Amino acid sequence: MNKQSFSTNKSFKFFLIIIIITAFFIRFALIDKFPPGLYSDETALGYNSYSLLKSGRDEFGKSWPLSFESFGDYKPPMSAWLMIPSIAVFGLNELSVRLPSVIAGTLTVLIVFFLSKEIFNKKMLPFIAAILIAISPWSILFSRSSMLVGTEVMFTSGALLFFLISIRRPIFLFLSSLCFAGAIYTYYGARITVVLLILTLALIFKKELVKVKLYVIGSLALGLILLSPLIFGIAKDPLILTGRAKTISIFYDPGIKLKLWEAHTLDGQQFPVYLSRFFHNKPYFYARDIVRRYLQHFSIDFLFLTGDPHPPFKIPNFGLIFVLDLPFFLYGLYLAIRNRNKKIMALTSYFFISPIAASLTFITPSANRSFNMIIGWTILAAFGIFSSINYFRSRYNILPKISVGFLTLGYLLLFGTFLYRYFISIPNTSPQIWHYGRKELVSKILMVENNYSQVVMSNKEGPAYIWLLFYKQYDPQKYWSSANVDHTPDNLGWIHVNSFDKYTFLEDLDWKNIEKKSGRLYVGYEEKIPENWNGVIDGKMYKLVIDDRVLYPSGKTAFKIAHLSEK
Repeated sequence: MNKQSFSTNKSFKFFLIIIIITAFFIRFALIDKFPPGLYSDETALGYNSYSLLKSGRDEFGKSWPLSFESFGDYKPPMSAWLMIPSIAVFGLNELSVRLPSVIAGTLTVLIVFFLSKEIFNKKMLPFIAAILIAISPWSILFSRSSMLVGTEVMFTSGALLFFLISIRRPIFLFLSSLCFAGAIYTYYGARITVVLLILTLALIFKKELVKVKLYVIGSLALGLILLSPLIFGIAKDPLILTGRAKTISIFYDPGIKLKLWEAHTLDGQQFPVYLSRFFHNKPYFYARDIVRRYLQHFSIDFLFLTGDPHPPFKIPNFGLIFVLDLPFFLYGLYLAIRNRNKKIMALTSYFFISPIAASLTFITPSANRSFNMIIGWTILAAFGIFSSINYFRSRYNILPKISVGFLTLGYLLLFGTFLYRYFISIPNTSPQIWHYGRKELVSKILMVENNYSQVVMSNKEGPAYIWLLFYKQYDPQKYWSSANVDHTPDNLGWIHVNSFDKYTFLEDLDWKNIEKKSGRLYVGYEEKIPENWNGVIDGKMYKLVIDDRVLYPSGKTAFKIAHLSEK
């Protein structure tokens, strides 16, 4: 290697290190404050991890479960497992809960770099791809919160990377198998995505895999060994496999018969019966609905303008992807389709497989369930940028330098706008979607709760019990002995903690209808508790006293804390 080549390689390594450090900083900075609240799912994973650390059991006393019952959604265990070291070191707080996602998001940037390098073998293209995902709103959104899918995408994309490397170095099939298993332990959607991706890769690389049969058999055996606890667990309890799918899957729609009857009725008696049955039956209805929901994930609104319409994944007036990506992605996709390279085919297949799991639910479009799209999108957009620059460079001399300058400026402006929406707009316009104020609320309750025999709280906008357990760092064994839990799922699949210790939880604290007693502390959501109230209780006149309140950054009331005082 000559001096110039060595110097160039050293510069490339330094540039990559700078990108990774920047990606980590973007994901880690102020992680305990932004998002502006610890979402209920994050809190549940954190407390279950804390419970495992302290007792080896989850919040309901089950020993090292392969699925956390939690709110009735049966969360996969990997994210909680990965939190145990950070909770052991930093304690139970926002930092320790979100740190594994920050690390997973940063590692995904590195995976995208090497995946681009493995597929295209171009010097600058991997750097472009790494930069794009480092500043991607979609990636940052899920790297800064503990939402399962951030870690799952790291495992799935890592599995694809190791699989592609294994085409020339078969030993890497074992690492691919390890990562695929990790993805399955992390998120329910991966149990569809991973299976489809493995089948697709086997089809594309059939000839190559036949040549290394022993490695294929060995990696499959490793995968089965790693998944055997999950397989045996599913045999005992099918909910470990399906989780809350029964309540969010389109296949469990109880109104399907009525919809088909209405469709037959609208056809009228003159419409041929055989045609009516052909167009209005369950398989046709489901197929059409799946296709419709699948295509929603490629809509302009979802990707570039408004993003995910469902909280907490919505960024005010901003999409999941920079609109500047679009022409380059389309160009990169066009070139990829024209190219017969098998590794490029694997990437594009991964991209189009990614929204399938989300399309089987009625909550669409979904940023979290389709998050795997970000890998294919980013690399294909980088391919489009790289190819565009090369195209103009071959025809013009100065134009590429000017265009790169404008392109960089464009991305910086879009990235700056995203940062404003994320760090300024969300806390001021929609902090409630991240369950803002729960930490401060628990702190205020702790200061006065000893003066009362009972604390009555509202479950409006989230299960209140989990924040009490989390921020009080409540002893798991003490919780098991006092918790009153209704494990019967409601119509949305949720179970309910009715009470524990001195805390009682109501679906909604409606002051007009609630039983009023002295000696109780009442905690209501927003304006559910009135500013003034007077009434007779047990023959005595009482008035309502507002002890304290938690405010949103805008100054609006988030919670009121009150008690009844005898006049």
